[in-house]
Amino acid sequence: MNDKPSSNPGKDIPLQLPYRPHVAAGWKIPGVGAYKINQWLKQARDVNGWEENRKALSDPQLRKEFLSLIYRAKSGESLETLLPECYSLVREAGRRRMNMRHYDVQIFGGVCLYHGCIAEMQTGEGKTLTATLPLVLHSMLGKGAHLATVNDYLAHRDADWMRPLFDALGLKVGIVLTDHNQDQRRQAYGSDITYGTAKEFGFDFLRDRLLMRAQGRNVNDFLGAGSSRRLHP
Repeated sequence: MNDKPSSNPGKDIPLQLPYRPHVAAGWKIPGVGAYKINQWLKQARDVNGWEENRKALSDPQLRKEFLSLIYRAKSGESLETLLPECYSLVREAGRRRMNMRHYDVQIFGGVCLYHGCIAEMQTGEGKTLTATLPLVLHSMLGKGAHLATVNDYLAHRDADWMRPLFDALGLKVGIVLTDHNQDQRRQAYGSDITYGTAKEFGFDFLRDRLLMRAQGRNVNDFLGAGSSRRLHP
């Protein structure tokens, strides 16, 4: 079931977007922004092309498909290549577990986020659901994916709200809150996807790197082995 459909049913179907996406800033070369948008629109249509294929899968098959994507990602296949297949699985997981199907505008927003852009979406367009797309995609590398929000309430609410979607794909979700101790934080950072505030992420990173420096060691992960010692502010 993991072979790409021989004919892409979503290829020629126009996306249902409330407005034409545009680039506010970032590319100074004329025409680059429009070119990028057209490329991203194509990727969003490719996601639609997988939808009927995903609906035909059983729940175990859906998870098996995602496990195959993880294997391909860890084997060196680029995330951009895997994006349409991954996003289609996330959309189907949301539809089944939460009765929340990602609209085209959310798929397009997820494509923009993957490419490192700031996606400005209107109130009510579903930014929380949109964020699940790049989170799941980046989690496939096994290095963890983090979503930073502005306060503990939103971090806790969004993580619990989206948890059924992640559970459907076999992903573990962690939350970092202000009153969490170091053991709780370490467990959260060890999850596939971690929700928290930008403030807590920033200070945890700083404390971890200060400890690494004191121990004369250098690591590349978010909370390295040296963080097994309890940190104090």
